[in-house]
Amino acid sequence: MNKEIDYIIAKLNKLKKRVFDKKGLVSKIEEADSKADIKKFTKAELVDYCSYAKIKTGDVKDKLVNAVWKHVEDMYEWESVSETDSDSGSSDDSDSDSDSD
Repeated sequence: MNKEIDYIIAKLNKLKKRVFDKKGLVSKIEEADSKADIKKFTKAELVDYCSYAKIKTGDVKDKLVNAVWKHVEDMYEWESVSETDSDSGSSDDSDSDSDSD
């Protein structure tokens, strides 16, 4: 059973590494020196990197990964706030559209 899991993890690790190597994402993120550098990456790239790092290390206690996750969480919070705002804004817009008709 454990051998199967190890095999699957190894396969995923190779697949992830190959995908990231094409984009050069792993080294780019690992070379990031500051939060400002990390902010240059898209949320999807950071989530992918965290997934890759978790598979690679089997853990997410890595300092960089934690910093990246924190940034991703911050981005999610901002998005959920802005989505809520834009939803209410959209309904206001549609109300004013129907008024002008």
